[in-house]
Amino acid sequence: MTDRLVTVGARVRDDLLAAGIGRPEQYVVIPPGVGLAPLPDRTRARAALGVPLDAPVVAYVGRLKKAKRPDRLAEVAKAVLARLPGARFLVCGSGELKEEVERAVMPMWDSFRLLGWRRDVETVYAAADVVLLTSDSEGTPLALVEAGMAGLPVVATRVGSVPEVVMDHRTGFLTEPDADEMADHVVRLLVDPGLARRMGESARAWTGRAFCVDRLVADTEALYRALRGATRSEVGSR
Repeated sequence: MTDRLVTVGARVRDDLLAAGIGRPEQYVVIPPGVGLAPLPDRTRARAALGVPLDAPVVAYVGRLKKAKRPDRLAEVAKAVLARLPGARFLVCGSGELKEEVERAVMPMWDSFRLLGWRRDVETVYAAADVVLLTSDSEGTPLALVEAGMAGLPVVATRVGSVPEVVMDHRTGFLTEPDADEMADHVVRLLVDPGLARRMGESARAWTGRAFCVDRLVADTEALYRALRGATRSEVGSR
């Protein structure tokens, strides 16, 4: 009965079709449009979050739920800290696994800042060097779009429409759901500021074009105009 089914990514569309939902001609892919507030000064951001100015910082932004695999986040952190003991991890978000995460990171407590939900997510990005996503499943994660707009490289699992946001080896690294592989890429970015900066600049340029609010508005307007035209044609042919 539906004229159009809108998905936030091509992989999401393909997964729905594979599950027997809808027909190919019904689907329209309209990626999200994101607006990120201006980033504060890095020094002020780190002071506000209690992070040393000279520490390598990894940020996780998202719900603490099963599909996001915060347990894998703890595994990655353990592997990173074995090689970079001065690293810090910012966890921005909460959820049903909050207490489990607290227990998992207790041996590394001094290296973590569990921030809960924050309205000023731009402060978290301003303080970070790398953004990490450890999920088993995703749609089109807005946190990775925001990370790109903040000029940060990403290390993420290759799931859902993540490859439509992160260009592997250009704006970040995509991996299998393996904590050691993820840790290797995180460490690589933390010890090579030049590489992280180049990837971050590419990420800012890419996400600014592909996921801006103006593009979302234009895509949505085009969808409604196309539907209106199709309806008029159908009426006129009867």
